[in-house]
Formats: sequence, structure tokens, C-alpha cells
Amino acid sequence: MSTIHMDPTLAYSKAFNFIIQEWHKMLVAGTSSQEICFSNSTSVVYATDEEDQVVGAILFSVDQTKRQGWIYLGAVAEHMRQKGVYSEMYDRVESECRAQGAISLSSNVHVSNTPMLEALRRFDREPAWLKTIKKL
Repeated sequence: MSTIHMDPTLAYSKAFNFIIQEWHKMLVAGTSSQEICFSNSTSVVYATDEEDQVVGAILFSVDQTKRQGWIYLGAVAEHMRQKGVYSEMYDRVESECRAQGAISLSSNVHVSNTPMLEALRRFDREPAWLKTIKKL
């Protein structure tokens, strides 16, 4: 069982190191681009285990103009996957986005990140756009 927390900013959050480590893994795996899409002011929902260690996190914000929530990064420690941690965090993110006036919730997911695409479908989220890239 995990405990869910929320920090209004990533800066000085207990989840900061976990986020950077997991983002690095995504970069190495090729499932994240080499651009920083989040900042110190990005909100974070994270999960801790019985030893108060961070075992998952989701970075998100709400664009008030478009009334759209955006998930920038979501990760769960390998030993905690398939145990409902992402679901618990996602529910909190969705609740926070609704409370801030969002009417939709979006994210970018790499086409090769099959586990995340499958997980998002469980939350009634389907791909809506396809971004094409030609390296120059």
C-alpha cells in the first residue's frame, strides 16, 4: 500500500530526485525527448511506500486558458509496478485538475512506450494526435 502526496511545485519536493532518475531512464530508453517539458513550478503527485521512500510520481499542470490539464511525466518504480500505484496517483491528478477548472487531461507518450499506452487506456484515454518528425 502506498501513501499519496501532492506538492504544488517540483522544487524542493521529496519526489525531485525520483523524477530526475526516472526521466534519465526514459531518455536512455528513447521514450522521452531531449527537452525539458517541466519546470520547478510544475505540480507533482507522488507515492511513498511503508519506509516513506518515493515509489512513483506524476508531474502535471493546468493551462487555465484552455482549461486543459497536462501530464508531463509519470513513473512508478519497477518493484511497485502492477500494484495500483499509478492508478492512485492518476486519480489524485485528475481530481486536482478538475478542482483547477480543467475539462480535459492530456499527455504526450512515445509510440514505443507500450506499457504506458496500455495503462492510459485503462483510464479511458486514447491517442488523439500523431506527431510526425523528420530529423534534419
